[in-house]
Amino acid sequence: GGASGSYVAPTAEVVELLRQRSRPYLFSNSLARNPYFAPMDMRTVATSWLAGLHTALAITPEQEAAWLAFASAVTDQAADMQAFRTQILQPTAATAPERAALAQQFMAQRLESMSAVSASMSALYSQLTPAQRVLLDQGYAAACWPGGLFGG
Repeated sequence: GGASGSYVAPTAEVVELLRQRSRPYLFSNSLARNPYFAPMDMRTVATSWLAGLHTALAITPEQEAAWLAFASAVTDQAADMQAFRTQILQPTAATAPERAALAQQFMAQRLESMSAVSASMSALYSQLTPAQRVLLDQGYAAACWPGGLFGG
């Protein structure tokens, strides 16, 4: 097994039939682990995403400096995220208020790094062609889904 749950919305007769003939409602399986906590190196994810985006955008030599600033900001953000994930998932004797303070510290750091990503992206975006801008818009949107590079 490995199901995390499901439901049906049939007629009352079908519900009764399922109750009579289906497996029990309760299982002894453990819940599936949240993919957010799966072991992964955020820097590797960022580097891979950046490599694909760099290729897709076909960055020109004139755009390379702005690209490098953007890539550096993204990589720094990924390193910060990796450090936090490593720290927060370690067994600790920290109290709940201490862990909340750690999360608050991380969020402040995340805001700072996101500001750096945003500023460097704006500088890069101003140098892109309209076609490149469409590709960046699409590539960045994909990275922002929950669990994605920026969706956290």
